[in-house]
Amino acid sequence: MNRIGLVTILEREQINPRFYSIYGLTEPPIDEQGVLGREGDKWVVYYFERGERSGLRVFDTEDQACRYFRDWVLSVPGLRLKGK
Repeated sequence: MNRIGLVTILEREQINPRFYSIYGLTEPPIDEQGVLGREGDKWVVYYFERGERSGLRVFDTEDQACRYFRDWVLSVPGLRLKGK
């Protein structure tokens, strides 16, 4: 899986785009967002709130990071757009 495929899944699942920031595809992270980023040759996933990162996970491949991010986001209640 790559970032484009991930965003396609998040859109299909009607996850509120306000919740996530995906490296190279969306705006840089703002407060209270899940982030999939790139740092050097690694991929990172974390939650960004009040300028702080928490729950940092580091991956060697884009595929690993995207799959983790997908599973994490889809498991959090309340992220789907209202009425959907």
